[in-house]
Amino acid sequence: MIERYSREPMASLWTEEARYQSWLRVEIAALRARAERGEIESDVVEQIEASARFTLEEIHDVEAEVHHDVIAFLTVIARYVGPNSRFVHLGLTSSDIVDTAFALQIQQAGRLLLEDVRRCASCYGAERLSFAEHRQ
Repeated sequence: MIERYSREPMASLWTEEARYQSWLRVEIAALRARAERGEIESDVVEQIEASARFTLEEIHDVEAEVHHDVIAFLTVIARYVGPNSRFVHLGLTSSDIVDTAFALQIQQAGRLLLEDVRRCASCYGAERLSFAEHRQ
C-alpha cells in the first residue's frame, strides 16, 4: 500500500502487526475447534488465548536467526504461553495459518469496501433525486 493514498481503517488491516494478529486469531480458532472435538481441554485454550502475545521486535529478532516468519511467530508466542504452547500449531502447516489469515484480512477489506460503496451509492441516489427535483 502506498501510505499517502491509504485511508484508515483499510490501511490498518495490512500492517505487519495486523498480519500477525490475524495469524493468532487462526491459531486460537484451530485450538477452539480441537477443544470442541474433545482433543484438548477448553481451559487450555482459555489460558493460551489469555497469555498469547507478541511484539514485532521479538518476532524480527527470532526471524533473523531462524529465517522463517511462522516459526519466529510461534517461538515468540510460546515464550508467553508456556507449557501449553505444545498445543499451538499442532497438526497445522504454515500455509494453513498464513493462507487462512490472509483470507480473513481480505474478507475484512471487502466489508470496508462494501461500506464505502453503499455510502457512495446512497449519496449518489440523494444527489440524483435532488437534481431531478431541481430540473422540474
